[in-house]
Amino acid sequence: MSLAADDPRHGTVNGYRNLACRCAECRAASTTYLRDYRQLGRSGAVDKRRRDTASVLVELGRKLISAGEIPKLIDIARLSGYSDQAVRRYFANAAGFYAACGYRLALVPIDVEVRP
Repeated sequence: MSLAADDPRHGTVNGYRNLACRCAECRAASTTYLRDYRQLGRSGAVDKRRRDTASVLVELGRKLISAGEIPKLIDIARLSGYSDQAVRRYFANAAGFYAACGYRLALVPIDVEVRP
């Protein structure tokens, strides 16, 4: 898809990435964005931001657990303001979240009636 000459999205990363425009302005915008993003990665700022978010979520979980609640990931998402998909991105599943919070899930045996 090529953008019209008077389209205001020329010279944007969106124009380059999502709209597949390869004009000089869109290429320059994408190049600048990627250069800045890589520089942040080399400085550790991107990883630090990810660690900071995870630590905020874990701290919220610890507070709820110490208050006697066993929060679900959706509860953490609602209380933190992050989407539930973002919370799941940081913790593969609820067990990973509880382990990060220092909470151990107790395995409770379930009585199952076996029929002959």
